[in-house]
Amino acid sequence: MKETIQTKYLIIGAGISGLAFATKLKDESFLIVEKEQEIGGYCKTFKQDGFTWDYAGHFFHFNNPEIQKQFSQLLQAPNTVYNDKNTKIYYKDSYVDYPFQFNIHQLDKDEFIECLCGLFDHPVETGTTGFKEMLYSKLGKGIADKFLIPYNEKLYSCDLNTLDEDAMGRFFPKADPVEIVKGFQGERLKTYNDEFFYSGDGAKAFVDALEDEIDSSKILTSETVTDIDYEKKIVYTSNKIIQYSKLINTMPFNQLLDAANIPHEENYTANKVLIFNLGFDSAPVDKDIHWIYYPDKSLVFYRVGFYNNILRQDRMSLYIEIGLNSNQTVDINEYKTRVLEDLKKVGIVTTHKLISDNSIMMDPAYVHISEKTQREKDRIKEKMAQKGIYTIGRYGNWTYCSIEDCIQQAYALFENLKHK
Repeated sequence: MKETIQTKYLIIGAGISGLAFATKLKDESFLIVEKEQEIGGYCKTFKQDGFTWDYAGHFFHFNNPEIQKQFSQLLQAPNTVYNDKNTKIYYKDSYVDYPFQFNIHQLDKDEFIECLCGLFDHPVETGTTGFKEMLYSKLGKGIADKFLIPYNEKLYSCDLNTLDEDAMGRFFPKADPVEIVKGFQGERLKTYNDEFFYSGDGAKAFVDALEDEIDSSKILTSETVTDIDYEKKIVYTSNKIIQYSKLINTMPFNQLLDAANIPHEENYTANKVLIFNLGFDSAPVDKDIHWIYYPDKSLVFYRVGFYNNILRQDRMSLYIEIGLNSNQTVDINEYKTRVLEDLKKVGIVTTHKLISDNSIMMDPAYVHISEKTQREKDRIKEKMAQKGIYTIGRYGNWTYCSIEDCIQQAYALFENLKHK
């Protein structure tokens, strides 16, 4: 017979958002349920054969003073490194600085003129129908076709016009023609993560910092939520029956709808991302680049990152990201073979010998945000809040956001609820 538990706050998911919310509860009655054996969500770290790898590249750009203070000890740790971002786009066997639209002057003359003419000949229009049309409308055919469309099609693994034109929010480096011309003149235009830091212990160091502020007895792992009765305020897990006053959800929004049997008209879809972590016996050819974007669809990956360059280590340590449709079947060995072949094609692997590797599937990874799903999601969230259910985080809120955004969402929700 399942054990019955009562709590004021029930938090579903022990990722960054759920843990951040829990750090604010202190002496309150609360419980966190996590389906995995280990907390952290996608902020997990592996140490293998002397290499340190995360689920994917998690690099931090905290700007909020409260969050900086919370992580101050970690930020000042001797193995925390700070970097001025150096990222490239691999385009036609050479490199262009990222973002592409700020650096079209680095292309050859004909392509530069093509991009420039497209930028000025295609004026900004209002009322575009989707993300792809927004790219054409605001940046012109040259810039869109050469990088932004092929790259994002590889990333999202969907028709880009099914995405809302603001699907990437502040993370899309928009620029008007005047800003782009300033780039030609040597003025560096800032993006949201021009400076970042990273712990030598990996992303898990940030999870550990949050966990240190929480009573570990209030975190239950290997507990999968199966059903939610929001009228009776009861959650059923694989092992327990939990009665709650307020439910804080961070599991994917579509899974919440299914668990609570909440009717909806829209499909909440996402891609999945296959990640290979690869460790080699020697140093990379280029020791300065942090990660590289690959719009070329003949190459299997859309991004390659260099942990060794970020952490200033000697042996080449890579993370490789491959965007896939959520229904796509995957042969890991076949993809690994393709990855190694393509790394040789682009000159990253030369005489290097692979000495350690693993693979991870993030599913969901990048959510597909459309105008219709956003409108319906907001309506459902409002109704759920009336029933004492609040859903936050990248997947709980079905959005595109950073780790800092997730923490701020959690803190804002706590402030909103603490007097209710």
